Amino acid sequence: MVACIDIDSIRFIEGHARLRLYFKDGRPVAEFCITEGSRFIPKVLEKRFPEEAPVITSRICGVCHTAHALASVKAIENAIGIKVDSLVEKARTYILLLNYLQSHLLHLAYMSFPTITNVYSVFRIKEKSVLEMGSRLAISASKVFEKLGGRAVHVPLFAAGGFSYPISGRRLARVLKENFERKLKESVLFAEKILNLGVPEFERHRALGAIKMHREYIPCEVDPKIATTLGEIMNKEEYYSRLKPVFREYSTSQHVLFDGEELTVGALSRIIINKRLLSPEAKELAERIEWKPDPFLIVKAQAIEIVDIVAKLEYAPEELRDLEIEPIEPPRVKEARGVGVVEAPRGLLAHYCEIKDYRIHKYVIIVPTAVNSRSIERDSEILTLRSIHLGSEKLKIILEDLVRAYDPCTSCAVSLDHTVKI
Repeated sequence: MVACIDIDSIRFIEGHARLRLYFKDGRPVAEFCITEGSRFIPKVLEKRFPEEAPVITSRICGVCHTAHALASVKAIENAIGIKVDSLVEKARTYILLLNYLQSHLLHLAYMSFPTITNVYSVFRIKEKSVLEMGSRLAISASKVFEKLGGRAVHVPLFAAGGFSYPISGRRLARVLKENFERKLKESVLFAEKILNLGVPEFERHRALGAIKMHREYIPCEVDPKIATTLGEIMNKEEYYSRLKPVFREYSTSQHVLFDGEELTVGALSRIIINKRLLSPEAKELAERIEWKPDPFLIVKAQAIEIVDIVAKLEYAPEELRDLEIEPIEPPRVKEARGVGVVEAPRGLLAHYCEIKDYRIHKYVIIVPTAVNSRSIERDSEILTLRSIHLGSEKLKIILEDLVRAYDPCTSCAVSLDHTVKI
């Protein structure tokens, strides 16, 4: 009989977390404990000018830097009433897609593929081609960042109204072509390696949430609508208003509920809600999978997204070539508030900015891992009930694989520490 399971340190994830599971009245109770030190980023932002927020929030995480900067910019733009041109949004989207590649490839090539194949060191992987292909694609993304912004991470590209310094669409298109021309075939080969992995089957009904995409499969829109698999569609303000952080004494990050219930976000949610808009190459691969609310399919959803992204980057639209952006001086407003929502690699990311006396009065960051935390716990409880006959040692391995499949980012999660209130 399994009495208690304590995975003191979840291996092969971004940051530090543990999973504790015990029984109460005969039922398993899971605690997903993020143990990363709190960052207190919202407190750091108080009393600063709004234009400082994107640079500071990008420092939350070296993996999700671009997503945070863009969500922050959108919150500020919505607060002070700036509308950006569709071409500016297109250019921002392509830069965010580069961040997706960095994040997904790190998770798949270096964290998930080794452990799913029962190898706990990248140096012992027999199929080196997965690491080699993943590394080449990730390096291509980093080279674009370096050429556009001078460095590969924490690149200060975005600013309210556009970009922080002049951007030439012709140069952006050229740099993308230089680094991603003829990379589509390699991305398909990489994705096939991931799709062929044997993963546990664990389907559980739950609400999934993602931006409802319209014309193409992209992670951000000028005025995003958020959809759930319960049939709801809402604007970004309503989505933010229905989120509620919940203090957990065992974690350095609050958990976030949606209308008091769990919501699962991320690559799997995006695929299930928007797969009709995938590129032909990605859609062909996606049709091989029976998509369902199974967290172990997240790795396969990320692999599909990699192909879709490389297809977009290889054939950057001609319209980008006409783009010439100069930095603008955003207007100062005495009082305002705004919400920015984008799809970060791990799911829906919301930033809220409230301005009083021209400075930031309140700032809130709702990250995907905080939203997914309740789903991780609930999945762990149900999976334990279904697999308790395997014994505690085998259960530990499966539960650790489950948490890892979510691709949690604990550095981001602790931006929502116990001091933050919506």
